[in-house]
Amino acid sequence: MMDSQPPFDWSALVQAVLSILGAGFYLATGVLLLILAGAASVMNLPSQQAFVAASLGWSALLIGVLNLPSALHAIGRLSGRALPEISTPRLNWLAAVLVLFLPLLLVLGNLVAPDDGLAWLLLPPLQLLVVGIPLLWLYRAGSARLPGNPPSRQWALVSFGLVIVQMLAIVLEVVLLLGILTVGLSIFSLQPGAIEMLERLTTRLTYAMGSPEALMRILEGIINHPLVLFVGIALTAVLIPLLEELLKPLGLWFFGGRQLTPAQGFQAGMLAGLTFALMESLGNLANPLGDQWALVAVGRLGTGVLHITTSALVGWGMASAWRDRRYWHLSGAFLLAVFLHGCWNLFGILLGLAEFLDPALASNVVLLRLGGIAPFAMGVLMITMVFILMGANRRLRAAAVDETDEPLVNMSQITG
Repeated sequence: MMDSQPPFDWSALVQAVLSILGAGFYLATGVLLLILAGAASVMNLPSQQAFVAASLGWSALLIGVLNLPSALHAIGRLSGRALPEISTPRLNWLAAVLVLFLPLLLVLGNLVAPDDGLAWLLLPPLQLLVVGIPLLWLYRAGSARLPGNPPSRQWALVSFGLVIVQMLAIVLEVVLLLGILTVGLSIFSLQPGAIEMLERLTTRLTYAMGSPEALMRILEGIINHPLVLFVGIALTAVLIPLLEELLKPLGLWFFGGRQLTPAQGFQAGMLAGLTFALMESLGNLANPLGDQWALVAVGRLGTGVLHITTSALVGWGMASAWRDRRYWHLSGAFLLAVFLHGCWNLFGILLGLAEFLDPALASNVVLLRLGGIAPFAMGVLMITMVFILMGANRRLRAAAVDETDEPLVNMSQITG
């Protein structure tokens, strides 16, 4: 009687194809962008062009490199040879040591950023460390002493987040924005004299292109329109959080599913949030910021806490729903994640809009007050999310030790 052959590992094949294509595309793109950055510098083109190309090039190289472990693990699974695991205590030690250098890196970056001649050359690789180190530390701290996912699954989630999720989020957000603009213009076109008003606005914008002051006055008038404010805040603080919290844990469906324990779902969600935060932060820092670089870089630390915490909660809820069929726990985790994300985005947009809002308009009074407390509110939110993350870690550790899952289903105890 012949021995039965084990079923073919289709998920390993998908992982291999995804990660190999991702690594090849991003590594090639990174090299090309760095060549373009060097050419821009040699040809004495504006330093901003060299900086953007170099920033995107270094980011692409990092993303390509991060896809390689997933490819190796997938090939190992297909060939029946598992790769050796890296010691978890060593990774925790490395993350703890690296985070000590973060203040020094921020100071160094702040010194280099205003210098156009050095910024394009030195700042892009420095940004990889400034963004990546705190994300690595937070992930290691949030998943400490939890029964985690196998390395192959972890790297598969990394590849899926870097190659699929971020691109899908960008496409869907652009489609959402275009849909809102289309509906808005359709409604606007029904108003009497709408075409003439639009033509006058276009003419004013055309003439104002050479005058930043005139352009700012026109834009302030648009921004202060109540309907524009309402749509902008609704998009930023409601629709985008909903969309991103739905998309970030997509990899859990493909590389985990019903196999995940609550602790593994929590850790997998953290990885999904980490990859999303990494791509988003590197994209935000790719533009020349000059003296504002350090401020924006520090702000991205808070965004990293946000994405890792909210995705961890949703991943925890997904695993709980799959295993225990208690779907209201997933609903509670998702709503909490969207609420935290929405609050962060709301205060973030008000912080940027505060200087453009007209205080004479009664509709802006509340927005200006919220904008005034935005830095404090965002600081409180970041600290709260760290406590939520660490509190969830303690609950899941206790559940793993006791071999009971009751603590994991009570969302009100997360911060206990």
